[in-house]
Amino acid sequence: HQVFDSTVSFQHYTIAQLQQLARDTGIDLSNCYERAEIIDLLHQEGIVANDDPEALSPAMFSSWSVSHLQAVASEAKIDLSECATREKMIEKILEEANTERQFLRDYLRSLCPLARKPLSDLRSIARELQVDISDCLEKDEIIQRVISRSTSLGVC
Repeated sequence: HQVFDSTVSFQHYTIAQLQQLARDTGIDLSNCYERAEIIDLLHQEGIVANDDPEALSPAMFSSWSVSHLQAVASEAKIDLSECATREKMIEKILEEANTERQFLRDYLRSLCPLARKPLSDLRSIARELQVDISDCLEKDEIIQRVISRSTSLGVC
């Protein structure tokens, strides 16, 4: 029986990179004061280290619906036509952002909090961006409009 040493897997991460990974995946670090505490919490949440600390984690998409993924892929010009499952969509988006078009990382990181926002916050964001959501019935529709608006503002 082998004991997993989580400190080794994140050894090449800076504290800032560990904090970014936690933000990406929606993990609260407010009770972590030491680097080892951050690493332990990431490990407890099932987050695994990547060879590239700047790479996006699949866990950051855990709260995204298929329609969110499709909207983001469409705006970022990522072809998901051969992706039959949500997991394959995430794989394709990660492949594009982590290897082929690394500039997408910041764009995707900026969108992550949207999926976790309550409806009232999304409405406020839409108003601030002057996005008409009067015909939106679902949270997904509001997010899609905000994503579309963000690309027309030059975010992507």
